[in-house]
Amino acid sequence: MEIAEVWVTFTELQPLNVSLDKSVTISSTGNEIIQNTSTTLSPFSISAALMMLMLGTHGRTKSQISSAIFKGSTSDQDHFFYTVLTSILPSPRKGLRIKLHNEVFVNNRYTIQDTVKEKGKEFFRVNFYRKNFSRKPKRSSRIINRWISKKTMKNFDNLISKEMLKERTVAVFVNTVSFKADWKHKFNLNTTMNDFYVNKTTKKSLDMMRSIQKVRYGQLKESEVLVLPLKGDKFDVVIILPEDINKLQAFEKLLSINIIRYLNATLVYKTIDITLPKFVISNKLDLKGYLPKLGITDIFNKTHADFKNLIKEDSSRIYVSDAFHDVVVKLKGNIRQPFVKVELNTTYSTFIGDRPFLYYILDRKSGVVIFMGRFLGE
Repeated sequence: MEIAEVWVTFTELQPLNVSLDKSVTISSTGNEIIQNTSTTLSPFSISAALMMLMLGTHGRTKSQISSAIFKGSTSDQDHFFYTVLTSILPSPRKGLRIKLHNEVFVNNRYTIQDTVKEKGKEFFRVNFYRKNFSRKPKRSSRIINRWISKKTMKNFDNLISKEMLKERTVAVFVNTVSFKADWKHKFNLNTTMNDFYVNKTTKKSLDMMRSIQKVRYGQLKESEVLVLPLKGDKFDVVIILPEDINKLQAFEKLLSINIIRYLNATLVYKTIDITLPKFVISNKLDLKGYLPKLGITDIFNKTHADFKNLIKEDSSRIYVSDAFHDVVVKLKGNIRQPFVKVELNTTYSTFIGDRPFLYYILDRKSGVVIFMGRFLGE
């Protein structure tokens, strides 16, 4: 399994826990925009980037972001995120890699406030770089793109064009997450093409992977739920497979922190004959389309945005001009050998992912959803 993600926001002058509840809300809101297609996103990464951006905000602008992520909590939010961050990011180990990088590329015409730099480095591990956007936009965009490509295992190239780096662009905030992990129990790749039912009248042939494993399994309101552990026993891939092909959207709306906690408490270990499609999902989300649905509006408004705490120069005309979220998810097997049932006389329960399903990747210790999405067969 390999995943790479990048969240980018431009803060521009004119004229020119993370809560799991909110993580699920962020995902659901994004799904409303991209219906009828496979999609994925990282609630954790979006929340991390918003918190990093929040360091430079003030007043109502700051309150809107805080309310969306923490639901109005007055606790030490920076320290809370740092605690979650250190929990999620493990020390290097074989078969597992998760890296989060926060960078701010600053137009050298402007100076970031000292408190922003200090808190950014302490709580979010942010690095700040000064670049000449005004006179060297092409070179600056090339440097940023090279950095993004390196940090995301070369999954993204040329995300930032020179046209995006205008004379009045103050800074580019970049948050990347790269996640690569082996399955704890390996899948076989030498299986035949199987039918995947996109809907009740349409099917297509997809390459499938297969494995017999003892995993956590259960039922949830006319759907099957399967938990596949990743190597290192730190992260799990959870798959929710509705029995009715047309009920996927209903399950998206149903998914919440309470449902996730319920599943975690009620699923039991069972030996399952598992068949799943191998897939790669790549999508780009324009966050300006759905962050306002969470109440985050001021950062995009030229009149109302309040970035008083961001730079030492006049900040009265700063707002977020662009914000996007790019993700690539690669779900594949990791062994190639003939498939053999050792116990020939044993009949196993089956889990066949031959129709649309939801999935999410969960950090066991913190309960934070790192990635989530839907697979519709394309």
